[in-house]
Amino acid sequence: FDLAQSAEAYRTLVDTPGGCLGILLKYEELRDSAGRTVLASALQAAPRVTGRPVQAAVIGCGGFARQFHLPNLKASPLANVRALVASTGQSAREMASRYGAAISSTDFDAVLQDDEVDAVFVFTRDASHARMTLAALRAGKHVFCEKPLAVSVDECEQLAAEITGERICMVGFNRRFAPLARDLKDSLRQLPGPRMMIYRVNAGPLPRDNWIFDPVSAAGRIVGEVCHFVDLLTWLAGAEPVSVSACALGASSSITEMEDVSAQITFADGSIGTVIYACRGTTASGKERLEVFTGSTSLVLDDFRRLTITGAKPLQRTDRTGDKGHAAEMQHFLQCVRGESAPELTHIDGIRATLVCLAIWESARSGGTPVEIPAVRVEVVTKPA
Repeated sequence: FDLAQSAEAYRTLVDTPGGCLGILLKYEELRDSAGRTVLASALQAAPRVTGRPVQAAVIGCGGFARQFHLPNLKASPLANVRALVASTGQSAREMASRYGAAISSTDFDAVLQDDEVDAVFVFTRDASHARMTLAALRAGKHVFCEKPLAVSVDECEQLAAEITGERICMVGFNRRFAPLARDLKDSLRQLPGPRMMIYRVNAGPLPRDNWIFDPVSAAGRIVGEVCHFVDLLTWLAGAEPVSVSACALGASSSITEMEDVSAQITFADGSIGTVIYACRGTTASGKERLEVFTGSTSLVLDDFRRLTITGAKPLQRTDRTGDKGHAAEMQHFLQCVRGESAPELTHIDGIRATLVCLAIWESARSGGTPVEIPAVRVEVVTKPA
């Protein structure tokens, strides 16, 4: 299977019990600029939680988790928040009381030893994501990790080498689950490629003391935020990214300092996706605008509030809430853990998005030199006759 068919590969695994041992994910020539190779990862059918809510351990209770993830977990009948881990005991106790968790702690490793916990939700700062994800998987837990899954090639290598798929590992690329984004994807399925895509993001400025610029906590806005838009373009293209050319304002050798960037991604089917990530505008204007041109049709998604399709089958749909898919994403993960759905997202998507973002930085700091993106393939391994 090509990377774009990974969901189909998982469905094959789920729908053929007794006839399929698992899925083998091959990373063909996954390497960084120094020539290091990302190792292959074999996926097997994951044990599921059945007949009861998924017992969740939430790691990190920052603003984003409080605004989206924790309310969505509490609202879902498929989950129960059993444990909350925060950086301070007071914060952990407050959040545990608010969400009815039996356990509040500052000790991540201790919570992993709780046999009652089925799934771990990693909502900490970016630089800890890969380490905590691997620790939770080693402890036998399913994992939902907020993006980015990794911040370096070394972490991508380790994730690829160690994740076997015995547990679900999903990355928080919520935009795939936004209602209007899914309508856009459905429309594209009926149109021929390749596609020309332009994704303009008016991200706005952040103060320089924000944690995302701290190399100990994160890897900057390119890896930490642009990964969202790389993933959505890849999903819409339905093809694997093969190369990147990028330029940045005030290009820096430090990945944490680079912000304003324009990147052109070429995909295996000939599609081209351009990401314009601007941090110098005002958030008073719209934040995200995505335009897709293909098959004599123009498709425009404005801030996840309005989808306009012009062509042979014109369409206009609106969503006044601007739903970016956070609740649907969480519900999908819980359904996967319960064996009710095949994962639409896996660690492969997280690894690929990080590698593309690192290539964007590499190209931009070199003045726009094209950087090749490694290929990822998915194979289903079946039992011998």
